[in-house]
Amino acid sequence: MRLLSFCALYLAVLLPGFAQTPANAGPGLPKEPREIFAAAAPFYDFTSPKLKPWHLKASYQLYDLKGKPTEQGTWEYWWASPKAHRGSLMRGAMRTSEWRPRDGVTYKLSSGENPRYFERSIASVVLSPLPMFTMIGKEENRPTFSEAAAADPRQSCIEIQYPQTREGKFESTFRGGRYCFDRESTALLETYLDVFDTKYDRIEKVQGHYLARTADVWISGIRAFSVTVDSVEQIDSSDASFQPPSNAQIENDQPSSFIGDVMLGKLIKKEAPKYPRSAKIVRQQGTVVLSAIIGKDGQLRDLEVLSSPSENFAKAATKAVSRWEYEPYRLNGKPVEVETTIHVIFTLDN
Repeated sequence: MRLLSFCALYLAVLLPGFAQTPANAGPGLPKEPREIFAAAAPFYDFTSPKLKPWHLKASYQLYDLKGKPTEQGTWEYWWASPKAHRGSLMRGAMRTSEWRPRDGVTYKLSSGENPRYFERSIASVVLSPLPMFTMIGKEENRPTFSEAAAADPRQSCIEIQYPQTREGKFESTFRGGRYCFDRESTALLETYLDVFDTKYDRIEKVQGHYLARTADVWISGIRAFSVTVDSVEQIDSSDASFQPPSNAQIENDQPSSFIGDVMLGKLIKKEAPKYPRSAKIVRQQGTVVLSAIIGKDGQLRDLEVLSSPSENFAKAATKAVSRWEYEPYRLNGKPVEVETTIHVIFTLDN
């Protein structure tokens, strides 16, 4: 399954031309925000045909809503070329693997429960921390870049803003995230996407590309996910790991990047959550962050609470959102599945 990813119902669309040659990629960053991305992007392009086949193995940790560690898992990724690769997840009884032995064909084999939000996002966290600069839509959809305050003087932070349009008409502008780079090496050290704060450490060069050996994701100040790259090794493109087993199922392949015109879906049926009585008594307020997949039919599935001030808020938000319906998202006029995060805000009148 290929999912188009959205964050807080924000469409992640970016500019072309950022993954070719490292402009001014030596010591020190360029002065212009746009040029900083242009300089950093080639160091994070793990789809480059210049790379030799490789295999990565990582371990990851899931956390509960209070930031306490719960379950652990293993993620492996094999890469032979931009058209041939494989990814596998293993946690408890959950097993899922996807093979792409050639362009346009995907095989999948799964058992146990469906992967959770951060498990589905692990490849992006480890291998693609920068946004994909692939143009979709028209000129008015292009983002703007500006400098942002950095907590550490050794960092340079860039903020992205996107104009949101519907049927070619401008609706609003929203923040698309903040990315902080090391001023000397061009390495990405931290990202702020909505309520998600991801910190990268132990950054090494693998085949001339930056790879953080550890990454920690925090939501509203509480740790939600961490991953450690245990090993990276070169392999032969004929490795048997690239071949799907006979019982793997062929999936209808969908684009892994935004190419063409995307029509944003919209909420057409909404149910407001009931304010928990216990929270009202103590005047507790807060925001629940959930993840979900919006299907081609506009129905939600795989709803998961990522962050919540309390269990009562989480239950109330989940019950209400599970009944929401959307107008399907469309890519080039065809319905597509998208992954999104949803914020449910509980607030009391003064």
